[in-house]
Amino acid sequence: MDMIRMKRCLTGWLLILLAGHLYAEEPIMPLSDIRPGMRGVGRTVFRGDAVEEFNVEIMDIIHNFTPQRNIILARLVGDRVERTGVVAGMSGSPIYINGKLIGALAYSFGVFMKEPIAGITPIESMFKIQAKEKVRKQETPSVSFSAASVLNTLLSSTPESFLEQWSESLSWHRLQTTIRPIAMPLICSGFQPEAIDYFAPYLRSIGFIPMSGGTSTTANTTAHFEPGSAVCGVLITGDYSVAATGTVTHVAGNRILGFGHPFFNKGPVNIPMATARILTILSSYQQSNKFASTGQIVGNIRQDRASGILGVIGDKPPMIPATVSY
Repeated sequence: MDMIRMKRCLTGWLLILLAGHLYAEEPIMPLSDIRPGMRGVGRTVFRGDAVEEFNVEIMDIIHNFTPQRNIILARLVGDRVERTGVVAGMSGSPIYINGKLIGALAYSFGVFMKEPIAGITPIESMFKIQAKEKVRKQETPSVSFSAASVLNTLLSSTPESFLEQWSESLSWHRLQTTIRPIAMPLICSGFQPEAIDYFAPYLRSIGFIPMSGGTSTTANTTAHFEPGSAVCGVLITGDYSVAATGTVTHVAGNRILGFGHPFFNKGPVNIPMATARILTILSSYQQSNKFASTGQIVGNIRQDRASGILGVIGDKPPMIPATVSY
């Protein structure tokens, strides 16, 4: 490797390390320090807006789970999580050992599991999303994704053509292996049940659990997020509303990291970000999920990557007004 290439390589790594250092306003535990048998706690919302804790036991590390990415294998411990299993909507729930953040709950294993076993995305992988934001201007011209494009596709196509058009970006959610990203509840308000049922099989196949719901005037109306808070990625808002619910992993100033896995894995994006209120946990042997109502839009999801999302509170996302007549 010549001197110029070596300098560029070192500069790139320093930028990534610096981004992670600047982003970490709370103590973290690197993957290299994590050992099987360690115990910790996770944080998420089970009802309302209050963040609660659940216990976690580290089982092992899965190296090179996907190219150059590792995950932490863990068992959730405690009466509540052992009853519900890994809950859809817990994506991004921060996990701590000795008060240090190790990563985000992000993966589940199959269905009808007898034990609540999950995968955790290491926090170092999520910090690298910040470095991607630094090259947003170079990447954006090649990306044509927004919530408006999803709406346009849904309204102008059949479910079959919708799935075909988005098959490349959604293939991550269609894994046939045992371990896959935790599903996200897709709260649909203003729709007739028949309309939700029409798209439900296709939405489930790409990692969402569609359900009738609503918006809430009692959901957080301020842009207050803390690790473990519920957060929504909003695809449609207005008389009709469609929003996917996940969890905040880390907060630094007006920026949040969440989900621990991709939303659509589209890189630099503009997707409205909203608060949410968890009404209850719907327990099921097949797939428990958070039943939520969507709050107001308080920011913009600007990065959608393999290891999670980056949202900016107070950033106004570009939106396209739409009128639907039928």
